[in-house]
Amino acid sequence: MDSGKEKIGEEMNFDDCESVPARNSKIISAYLERIELTADLTAEAVLFVDSGEREYSAQIFLPADLLPKGASDGDYLKIEISQDEEKTKAELEKARRLLNDLEE
Repeated sequence: MDSGKEKIGEEMNFDDCESVPARNSKIISAYLERIELTADLTAEAVLFVDSGEREYSAQIFLPADLLPKGASDGDYLKIEISQDEEKTKAELEKARRLLNDLEE
């Protein structure tokens, strides 16, 4: 991406984020291959995930504003992956309510 790249992530403050990984989480390494503009002119980050078994085993696309401030092409990033138990329970409950409403 050309001009404006240095602004990606500036409005986000990660200082308050918890740095201790959640229970039952995994930390993976990802290579920030590029930041590109999409058809709707939003910035998208393209990351290659290092699984440890192969050099790059997956590709992730995500909004570039989710990147930490200062991240740029060629950087390696750490990504924590964990289950969101609260969100899962809430969505299951919502689905149960919808099914109950349909059955009535």
